[in-house]
Amino acid sequence: MVQIVRKDCAAGLWGHLKDQFADLKATVMDTLCCRTNPFVWHFYFKKFLSLSKT
Repeated sequence: MVQIVRKDCAAGLWGHLKDQFADLKATVMDTLCCRTNPFVWHFYFKKFLSLSKT
């Protein structure tokens, strides 16, 4: 980070931080989607099977 400030001043540091948080947001959203979908699909699959038994 010190090298970024020396090279590009505060604007370069701001751009670096923005990029880091954008990556963090994408990583968190991807993880949530990957972990949530199997449970949701499993619930609806069980629901469908219970409806088809009647």
